[in-house]
Amino acid sequence: MNTTPTTPTTPTGSAGSANPAGSTPPDAKTPTRVSLCGHCGRPHHTAPPALRCACIPAEVWNEPEAARAIRTLDLGALIRLVRAHPRTRHLPQTALAA
Repeated sequence: MNTTPTTPTTPTGSAGSANPAGSTPPDAKTPTRVSLCGHCGRPHHTAPPALRCACIPAEVWNEPEAARAIRTLDLGALIRLVRAHPRTRHLPQTALAA
């Protein structure tokens, strides 16, 4: 998995905002790590939805078999499902591992 440091463009807190108990606001000078897809190079979670990695589309995760495998922590079943699904079976192992 590739990670690229970025610097936030706006402050993450304001003078009047309340923080949850026990939390510390992130330091604006601390870079944020961005996880990039090893296959397409797009961010996994931090980008707007239109710019995120879509190598494994949402419909795969919405399959009943995927939900069952995740609920029971059956990684083997989940990997078999992703490798056999028509929308993802073309992806190489390196894309699935990223």
